[in-house]
Amino acid sequence: MEEPRNTPFTNTEDRISKLPDDIILLIFSFLDMKHVVQTSVLARRWRSIWISLLILNFNLDLFKSTFTGCTDHDAFTAFVNWILMVRHSNSGIQRFHLKLKTLDCSRYFDLTGRVNTWVFGALQSNVQELSFDVGLWAYQSYKFPLCLFNSKSLTKLVLKLGCMLMAEIVLPDTMDLPMLKYLKLYGLSIYQENLNAKLFLSCPALESLNITRCNVNLNDVCVASKLKYFKLKYNEYNVDGGDTISLHAPCLKSFICKNYMLCEYNVKNLASLVTADITMMVEDEEDNSFPELSDPDKELCAASMIRLLESLHCVRDLALSCWFLEAVSEDPQLLLDELSDHFRNLQNLKLQTFLSEESICAITHLLNVSTNIESLKVIIVEFSMKDFIPNPLMYSSLDEIMFDPKADDWEQVLLPLYHLKFVMIVGVQCRINELKFLKMLFKKAVALEKVFLYYDSVSTIVAEAFSRKLMTFPIASSSISLKWWIVQGQLSGHCPQL
Repeated sequence: MEEPRNTPFTNTEDRISKLPDDIILLIFSFLDMKHVVQTSVLARRWRSIWISLLILNFNLDLFKSTFTGCTDHDAFTAFVNWILMVRHSNSGIQRFHLKLKTLDCSRYFDLTGRVNTWVFGALQSNVQELSFDVGLWAYQSYKFPLCLFNSKSLTKLVLKLGCMLMAEIVLPDTMDLPMLKYLKLYGLSIYQENLNAKLFLSCPALESLNITRCNVNLNDVCVASKLKYFKLKYNEYNVDGGDTISLHAPCLKSFICKNYMLCEYNVKNLASLVTADITMMVEDEEDNSFPELSDPDKELCAASMIRLLESLHCVRDLALSCWFLEAVSEDPQLLLDELSDHFRNLQNLKLQTFLSEESICAITHLLNVSTNIESLKVIIVEFSMKDFIPNPLMYSSLDEIMFDPKADDWEQVLLPLYHLKFVMIVGVQCRINELKFLKMLFKKAVALEKVFLYYDSVSTIVAEAFSRKLMTFPIASSSISLKWWIVQGQLSGHCPQL
């Protein structure tokens, strides 16, 4: 007779051991295999239950000598070999995750040979997900066994090989991954350009592609009929020479690109795109040298970024970075010509911006072609004065908020916004351009309902003066609720309605 569920447990009773095997195995799947095996001493029932575990996680960092504190490669190798040997022969492997810290050069060749043996064993067990986090030294090359790139069972593959600088991965001449849906490449280089394209072509079922800090030729990542998610961050391939990144993905839903403006983006046929996050820089994450580019390079960047923006016309949620806006503002007429009658699906727009005169002009044109936009979030970014000289009005005295800001050409250009209901501005410094920008929105957004302002370390007196000034502006909407916060000062306030 089964014990009633409401029967209380005694203080000495082992509740965990009463769990069914599948629940215990699920808990084990989140642990490293070293910790999993250690649980066998807890109870007699646990001595062999882990042998049926389908998810295997191995971390070299957990194997350190008690006496020296150094990593014990031999103990780790013996442990992995033992685990693979004692598992039930009829048990497959769902996921195999291997994490190795930076490999000692004296042990490199021996351990990588072992890794390939483990890869082969996992593939023999019809593994579905393989993940490698192996910290190779700069410019080392790694050649996986041929069967890795010809697996009929593999659905997810993560290759993270870079540690200090990108390591090279050597591809086989033939590749066929018919079931692969997720591919992530991190910190590696592929110099075999003729095989580079074959890698992507060998994955007809690929749905998610993540390329981060790699050196990979992406000129042929275009045949991606089922690709839904594409993330590109800092691809170093021929950056100075104007690398071309080609992407034709009719089923793509999410496009995240944090890369370089000097690349050429041949992005087409994104009819299913829902979200796009575009962050651009000239050389690296910390570099703000776009104003220092030559005029021809600025023109090239502007044309390239406008073409990229044009290719995203089906997107619903769009995020753009500050230097992207500065680049497209270099040629406002081209921006206006190329983006006419676009972004009918755009509902939510997020912008990082210096809110310079040039960037406001670009934002104005973008709003004009976003006829159904409902939400606008603006994050005002600070920058080094040595890298960029702003319009003097942008950094006028805080006392000038009490004066009427003059109208600008972009205010006259902005068309009525019939669907914009929500505006959030983060990093408000109570400057003239911020007043002008909000005045323009109040005048043009006929359905505006809520405005949230986050002041960045300004005094309460200044924030209140800024908010009162906003209340004097002409308002197209019948009712607007304005709320504001001083973020670092831990103060907040709100105006019920304008």
